Amino acid sequence: MMKLIQVRNEKARKYLMTMGKKPAMQFSKKFPNGDPLALRLLEKLLAFDPKDRPSAEAVGVLLNFPKR
Repeated sequence: MMKLIQVRNEKARKYLMTMGKKPAMQFSKKFPNGDPLALRLLEKLLAFDPKDRPSAEAVGVLLNFPKR
């Protein structure tokens, strides 16, 4: 989880500090008929901390895109 100290913009950091911690959304409940692989990918792509998000190459591998 990204620490708020890593957010460089002071206004954004102050705003985030006022929000409080929320539990992660369970996409399987929001999209009960969604493909499990797509839901896992969505969860990873929407991670708050950029370090936790997959690279474009990793997503391509996940989706079986051919390498160029």
